[in-house]
Amino acid sequence: VESVAAGSRASLKLPIGRTYYQVALKYAGVTLAQMKNFEILVNGIVFQKYRSATEIEKFALYQGMPVLAALLILDFERMGLLSEANRLITALGTGVTNPNGVTPTIVEIAFDIDAGAAAPVISAEAVTGPPSPLGLLRKIRNFSVPVGVTGEIEISDLPRSNLIEMVAFDTSTVTLTDVSVELDGVKIIDGPWTLHEHLADRGLRAPQAGLKVLDFCYAGFGSDVLNAGGSQDFRIKVEATA
Repeated sequence: VESVAAGSRASLKLPIGRTYYQVALKYAGVTLAQMKNFEILVNGIVFQKYRSATEIEKFALYQGMPVLAALLILDFERMGLLSEANRLITALGTGVTNPNGVTPTIVEIAFDIDAGAAAPVISAEAVTGPPSPLGLLRKIRNFSVPVGVTGEIEISDLPRSNLIEMVAFDTSTVTLTDVSVELDGVKIIDGPWTLHEHLADRGLRAPQAGLKVLDFCYAGFGSDVLNAGGSQDFRIKVEATA
């Protein structure tokens, strides 16, 4: 890992020629909260963004992955799915040109180290397999939503993708009680968060404090994604309370 120092932007370039399932960052002299603004790039294009290592670990816990002290795992699989094919389809393949003619030449993980970090030391290891073509990238994006103290919050400007696996809400400063999802004016989900979390908590997911996840694959079936690609209107409504 290059440029590991307080106040700098660290960078890890993965060797080309392997398929990456997980990358582990071993860290000391710096906390999870002090590693921020993660970007994972292929050929210079960002396909995953996280606000902090704390956020990465919270998502890992939600998906049922154990966490270890002083070790941050970046997972490129779809952890918690019942089918091996669905779980591995998002592994980060390199070393082979895919059917679209794309060959990864640079794969990079970059993040900021807070200036207050004591004496950061970070190294990396990876779980890999044989070379494979770049396949389905699991894109992770961040959006800001204005939140009042109470009432309904309507979100209607999310990308209308045909493969939406989950939508997560940071609830560290707000309480959400109900959620509904509409496609072209038809409600496909409508009910309390407690019910949604109960469904997700039946052995495959582990709901976390400060995080509400609208998880379309909660049952472990990789094909249970939300297809909003052909819709004219896609909106999510959540109810907030003080």
